[in-house]
Amino acid sequence: MKLAVLTCAIYPTRTEAEQKLRFFMASCAKAGVEREDVHLYGIGRDFHRTDWRTKKLIYQLDYLKEMPTDYTHILYSDGGDAVLCGHINEVIHKYHAFRSPSMICSAAPFIANGQDAFWQTWQYDGCFDNSITNRYPHVGGYIAERDYVTGAFERMLKLPRQTWDDCWNWMDAWKEGWFRPVLDSNCEIFFVTDTEPVIKDSRVVVGESRPNVIHLSGGYADQVTWKDYKMEPLARSLGIL
Repeated sequence: MKLAVLTCAIYPTRTEAEQKLRFFMASCAKAGVEREDVHLYGIGRDFHRTDWRTKKLIYQLDYLKEMPTDYTHILYSDGGDAVLCGHINEVIHKYHAFRSPSMICSAAPFIANGQDAFWQTWQYDGCFDNSITNRYPHVGGYIAERDYVTGAFERMLKLPRQTWDDCWNWMDAWKEGWFRPVLDSNCEIFFVTDTEPVIKDSRVVVGESRPNVIHLSGGYADQVTWKDYKMEPLARSLGIL
């Protein structure tokens, strides 16, 4: 298994991308990820005149197809509001503990990214286990076989409904029955939250779990500083800075 860490970096230059994603980049270094294994996709491509489906599916798929062929697996996370926590070998160990499925994705009690997510949830009644809090696949993070995620994204882009938001591609693919990633509902690897996480001994704690990809989804995002107001305190609390 050769793992690439991938994040969305739709900025004019790599220098600007690394500055904007400095907390994520620093967390990768602390987690033991070799610099050449951290991949930033979308540099130089249009951000402001494109929707989330283009940013997260089309641009990402283009990059996945162009990556060196020796990468067999991808650890993807949104980068502007997420950091890695713990060593990358811990992530790999947990992935194998899940019996190395084709894909594990982050899970949440809500559907992201859509502003209309809450009123559209009814379309998926019966598709998910309502007894589980984190029952919905979340587009902000996954670990997967590269061939699997590439094939899934290609098929998602051929679905009958194409909206501005990639979350509906994921949800419609799930509803059709062919897209079945393992949901990390217990936050073993991924933790998505819109509130301040609990931190003990420089690790985020979720029940009995110590997740490795911490994603502060939602909330105010400044056009210039994005979510630095949340990410810098988190990075300091986790010993990343």
